[in-house]
Amino acid sequence: MRDRRGEKSRDCERAACAIEDFADGGIGRARWMLLRRHVAGCQDCATYFDRMGAVVEALAGMQGVKAPDDFAAIVMHRLLAGLAANRPEPDGKGHGRGTLVWVAAAGVGVAVAVGLAVARWALGREASEKLAAAGSA
Repeated sequence: MRDRRGEKSRDCERAACAIEDFADGGIGRARWMLLRRHVAGCQDCATYFDRMGAVVEALAGMQGVKAPDDFAAIVMHRLLAGLAANRPEPDGKGHGRGTLVWVAAAGVGVAVAVGLAVARWALGREASEKLAAAGSA
């Protein structure tokens, strides 16, 4: 609900946090009961809860892609091969070791991003299952 100034109430702010935590799979039973009571009486939060549930369900329905175990090694190999192919002429103005550090950092960044995406996907599936179980309760 919104107050006279059109701002969200503190209860709505708490509910929004609880909805997000619930979608991430981190909400206790007491907090879930408070959330259900608030959503029953607040159309704005009920709409947000329904939308968040739809997002979690859509994410859970996405087909997961498992990266190969040696994904980071493959990416690093290709990055280094590309670097070697585009090595500047030895005129004293090459970037040398600094470029290699940036390429290595990019490879590690890609590996971390893929790992986070896989973890987020797995957590999304768990949250979707909890949403479905809670919705049938």
